[in-house]
Amino acid sequence: MRLFLQGRAMSALLQQRLVPVLHGSSVATPSGAVIFAGLSGCGKSPLAAVFRRRGFRVLTDDVAAVEGSLVLQGPACLMLWEDSLRLLDIDLSEVRPNRAGSRKHILTLGSAYQPEPVHLRKIYIVQDSEQTSLAPVRGMEKFDLLMSNLFCADLSARMGIEAEYLARVAELAAQTEVAILARNPAPNRLDETVDFVLRDLSSGVSARC
Repeated sequence: MRLFLQGRAMSALLQQRLVPVLHGSSVATPSGAVIFAGLSGCGKSPLAAVFRRRGFRVLTDDVAAVEGSLVLQGPACLMLWEDSLRLLDIDLSEVRPNRAGSRKHILTLGSAYQPEPVHLRKIYIVQDSEQTSLAPVRGMEKFDLLMSNLFCADLSARMGIEAEYLARVAELAAQTEVAILARNPAPNRLDETVDFVLRDLSSGVSARC
């Protein structure tokens, strides 16, 4: 029940308010919040966990809602597979299974949780690749990528608010810096990816058009 309420049900409530909801995790950085969006299994939660380990606060995991220019905070936990827990040296005593018999576990964030909304700095669309690279996205491609990474995108149509909802997604695309973050999916390359993101944020180079 908890998983349903934190996922599809919460997304429906947010979409009713015309708040764009991405399938992504988000962390707070000194330059603002960043969202890691992408397909299931692309490493969104482990990336957020590495930021947590380095002292950054986590806003949300799996469901990232953006109201205006603010990334809203979600449940104060991360959901991680057992192999990610081992890689990050997180003791199994610190977590609990997300459901009976599952190998995916819930890690409570505690002081690493960001309890208030944070201004959105950038959205990274995470994709697998042999080498780590960054490709700024411009124009309509930003809208197309955000559309393909919406959480429960079918709900707005079922509620009869699809046109209004997509207009808000278009506004988000127009005002936000978006980039494709290609990364090696090997678990031991997570820190390399985080270093790459931090260098990008500190560079101050804008990909807006």
